[in-house]
Amino acid sequence: MEGTILRFDISNNTGVIRGNDGTRYQFTNSEWKDEKEFARVGLLVNFEVNLNNEPVDIYCIPKDKGKRIWQYDGYLVMLRGASLPNRCIKTNRPVMGKEEHTLSFNPLFVNFSALFSALIRISFLIFVPWIITIPVIIVYFAMTKYEKITFGLSQEVKKQHRLLIDTIFSCVIFGMIMAAVNVHYSSIIFALLLIIFALLCLPFWLILRKSPLSTSGISIAWIQGEYICIRGINKEYLSEFPEWSNYRRRG
Repeated sequence: MEGTILRFDISNNTGVIRGNDGTRYQFTNSEWKDEKEFARVGLLVNFEVNLNNEPVDIYCIPKDKGKRIWQYDGYLVMLRGASLPNRCIKTNRPVMGKEEHTLSFNPLFVNFSALFSALIRISFLIFVPWIITIPVIIVYFAMTKYEKITFGLSQEVKKQHRLLIDTIFSCVIFGMIMAAVNVHYSSIIFALLLIIFALLCLPFWLILRKSPLSTSGISIAWIQGEYICIRGINKEYLSEFPEWSNYRRRG
């Protein structure tokens, strides 16, 4: 966890750290492990919390690494590995803990190519062979980058996600069942194919149900070296971060 030293009393070697989760932690100088810096008010520190809710293994964060999260034009810009606050990035409400999430990123031209290929395939299903779309699929997955980022999501956001996924999946299954019933007497094979397809959708439903990011609008806008730009973040959540002044690239 990261935080800032709010108070430090040299006479008794005790102080107070305000963590990124908003909690104030009492600490003693015996837990200060940094040999290059002395504990003092205003220092940014990294520390662990023991079972007694006390900060231990406290180290100073170098000044050049202190500012690692910014806001930029409604986006969140962060250095890879930066520690985000212990709040929900969609509602800005406190959460019990943060979880590691995998976000994917594709260059804009790759997304447009995949969309164009899918539209062509759907529009000319009979005339366009699959061999034309296969290279696009291969390029799409080859160009996809993945970043593991740890942040908080509230139970409310997760419940909304599960409700949406369940509703969509139920509508899809209901439509397939109705289609199978309508063609049952004319094409049993077609009806069986629809049922098999519905069963194949089950694993994807389970995966999507456990991945709130698929419907929350949280995604990577661009990656620039060690900088990662994320869209879909709550405005109040962003407001505590300074403006990003590195304008070499916009998403």
